[in-house]
This record gives sequence, structure tokens and C-alpha cells, in this order.
Amino acid sequence: MTWLRVQLTAPAGDLAALEAVLAEQGAVAITLVDAENQVDLLEPAPGETPLWELLALSALFPLDADMAALRAALLSLDGIRVTDADFVGEDDWSHNNDAVEARFGERLWLRPRAARELPRDGDGDGLVAVYLEPGLAFGSGSHPTTALCLEWIAANVRTGQRLLDFGCGSGILGIAAARLQAAVVAVDHDPQAIVATLDNAAYNDVEARVAQATDAFHIETGCVPGTLVAAATDAWDTLGQKVGGAFDVVVANILAAPIMALAGTFERVTAPGGHIVLSGVLADQAIAVRQAFAATDFHTQIEMNGWVCLHGVRLAP
Repeated sequence: MTWLRVQLTAPAGDLAALEAVLAEQGAVAITLVDAENQVDLLEPAPGETPLWELLALSALFPLDADMAALRAALLSLDGIRVTDADFVGEDDWSHNNDAVEARFGERLWLRPRAARELPRDGDGDGLVAVYLEPGLAFGSGSHPTTALCLEWIAANVRTGQRLLDFGCGSGILGIAAARLQAAVVAVDHDPQAIVATLDNAAYNDVEARVAQATDAFHIETGCVPGTLVAAATDAWDTLGQKVGGAFDVVVANILAAPIMALAGTFERVTAPGGHIVLSGVLADQAIAVRQAFAATDFHTQIEMNGWVCLHGVRLAP
């Protein structure tokens, strides 16, 4: 699959505003590069970011992206300069998204797909295996934000819980939860992510089906432990209206700006006493993210390489 790549430079202090604009305009991936061309993948860089005065970014968009609207949005920000635009294939992008082998919470064993054909060693006994390869949809386990969410899922998800994987990407978080016998609904605005999620679910022996957005959120039709329902939608307000209080766990590993914009929706779909788990957030964005959630009591904040995972409990009305 071919994507439109836009390369630009921006002052480091404008990262949050630029991140919000790129996400709003439909960017499916953001790569951040320092002056020496050292790359950190996606949803922009870890702890080194504050050290760079000028950032070079590369953003991927679908071929039908509205470039006039993107240009107008970027022109509204001071100091942003577009340096190039070209096309890039999947192989050129996905080499940065490395396959991972790691254990999480003494319950999950994340492995490359190729490892499924190899004899299991004794060290994996008792762990639930999830097999995944890197691809264009975000979420291989290599990025700290994904690893932090997997650690939380492994430690906390229980059989029969209803879990929403919001912005599912590769499906790694929802699939891991389904393998731990949660009933999962996975949503993303990008149809490519839904294709990746369904493929990865099938490979991991998770019973999965795709649904229209309006159907996927009738939770009673998909609330079966160990299964996954996937749908592509950008109608997030509709999601909040249809499934108020339906989920025991909501996991969103996206960007800080959309997390804050959707705080009310996340709280509406989470049952009182349910869990809200948020990542894709830099450490210096955590306070603002927490403050956006008026009805959530945040209990823990875990940090890795400048990224944080926030865990809160939905307060009773």
C-alpha cells in the first residue's frame, strides 16, 4: 500500500499544537527526527524531545487526504515549514516497527509470528502467547506506549470483562485482552487498522468479526469472553451515546490531544468503577491529560523513556 509522506520542520515548543493538527488532518503515523537523523518511531519522540530546538517530522497520510486543508491548518501555526512531500510504500515505513519478544506481567508472552512454528521452551510455560509482526498499523510492542499498556493489561484484565480498544492500530492490545478472555470491541478511524486487527486476531486464534460502526457498539451482541468485534469509525460522539457505561475497561493508546478532546466520551462509555487506561502521552503532558477527565480518579502513572501510562477509575455519578 502506498502513502503520502509530508516532511516538515517545527520549533520543539510547538510539538503539541502540531501533533493535534496532524492528527486532525488524518495522519496515520508521525516520525520525529533530530538534527543528526536519529529516528524514534511514532506519536512523537520519547524523552530526548525537549533537548531539540528544531524538530524535523515526517507524517504519513492516506492518498485521498485533503492536502489543501492540511496546508491551511499548518499555515495557522507559526514557525512550521513543509520541506518535502512524496510517496512511500509499506516496506519503506514498516522497517522501523520492529518485531518484539517480551513478557508482560507474568501472563503475556509477546512473540514474532515466526516463533509460532518453533518449539516452545519451558520459560514460556503458563504464559498466554500473542504473535505479531510489525506492519503499517501502529502497535508491535516495540514502542514504550504499547509496552506500558500491555503491562497493565497483563496485570489487570480478567475473564469476562468488557474492554474497548480505542484506536486499535494493529489490534495488539485488544487481542492480548481477548487472549486473557476479555470481551473486546476494537475501533479505529483507519480501515487499514481494522484489516490488520482482524488478520492478527485470526492468527492468534481469537474469534473476531467486523461490524458496521453502528452495530459494533451494541455490546450485548459481542460480549463473549475471548472474542473481538472490530469496526472503523470516526463518529466518536455516536459511540458515547450508544454504549454509555458499557465497558469495564477502556484502553486508548493514541495522542495526548485527541485523548483530552475525547475525555468526556471515554468517561461516558466506562461503567462506574471501571478502568480508563491512557497512553501515547509524554510525561510533561500527563497533568493536562488528567485534568481533562472530570469524572475519573487517576490512581497510577507508569513511565518509560519519557512516556507515561495513566490508569484511572471512573467515579460513580
